[in-house]
Amino acid sequence: MRVTVGTPQGYATFSAGPVPGTAQCPCQRRVERHQVVSRPSGPGILTQRMPRAPRDFYAGGYYHVNTRGNNKAQVYVDSTDRFVFLEMLERSQLKYEWMIYAWCLMTNHFHLVLRILENGLSQGMCELNGSFGRWSNLRHGRCDHVFGRRFSSREITTNAHLLEACRYVVLNPVRAGLCDHPADWRWSSYRACAGLEPPQPFLARDAMLDLVSNFFGKSRTSGSAVYAEFVLAGLEYDAVAVPGTATKA
Repeated sequence: MRVTVGTPQGYATFSAGPVPGTAQCPCQRRVERHQVVSRPSGPGILTQRMPRAPRDFYAGGYYHVNTRGNNKAQVYVDSTDRFVFLEMLERSQLKYEWMIYAWCLMTNHFHLVLRILENGLSQGMCELNGSFGRWSNLRHGRCDHVFGRRFSSREITTNAHLLEACRYVVLNPVRAGLCDHPADWRWSSYRACAGLEPPQPFLARDAMLDLVSNFFGKSRTSGSAVYAEFVLAGLEYDAVAVPGTATKA
């Protein structure tokens, strides 16, 4: 069975079959998230969109977040843009007490894997993206949104998933064809965690190395080597190398 739903932009048809493992229908979930309230047009009559529901983040939670450029446009024009963004990220990390396990700046988006010690992820990301957007527009003489929709997020609930998310983030430039090896991309946490350069002030490198060492039962003194081996295994096998997770690297 399929259901046709009217919207101001036209009509959308959704399957009314149940989602496996849930009692909900895709059409119900889709309409609830994007529901539009329409009133007849005319003098003194408004047509407005329902506000988006706040997302549920909690103190102590781990999340993989990313934000893309508006219409997938380029976000960082040059190294100056990237350095300024990292300075703003450091301020947000300090203000909102984030533990950043992994980060990567691509050309039209960025990734973070972090733990929030206080419930300030939404506000912090809003400030970070807004501050950089205003600065970027001023510098480049633009008057437009730098980032598109609000940031996306996925909760991480196991150490295996946390490791896979961190590996996925630092391998992004390689899989996108921007470099041949993660060490060749200076705009990620790989080089610091692999012991090739000092860590950025906002990076929780010790926590990252403790995580990977403990997970594989290795000595902490070999943490950087274990980390590098783990990350590169994702390229060699192009598959999950961490037991207990279905997240593809």
